[in-house]
Amino acid sequence: MKKILFVIIATAALAGCSKGTQCKCTATTATDGQGRPEVTLVDVDWGFSCKNITKVGIERQQDGKLVRVLQDVTCEKNNQ
Repeated sequence: MKKILFVIIATAALAGCSKGTQCKCTATTATDGQGRPEVTLVDVDWGFSCKNITKVGIERQQDGKLVRVLQDVTCEKNNQ
């Protein structure tokens, strides 16, 4: 009986702790070229709040060069 109870508790603990959160971060100043703010989805570990993210670094290729940009963002939990 103890073994069955231990297995049930261990399975519930692992299932509850392994979930992460997806944050939807919207740039406060940068736009996508059509006047809309850029939106970035960020996966964070369990227990981390999306509201704590204030900056997102992005790397892209433009004209054969690697461009790095640090954007100010506001983030909220993505409900999809």
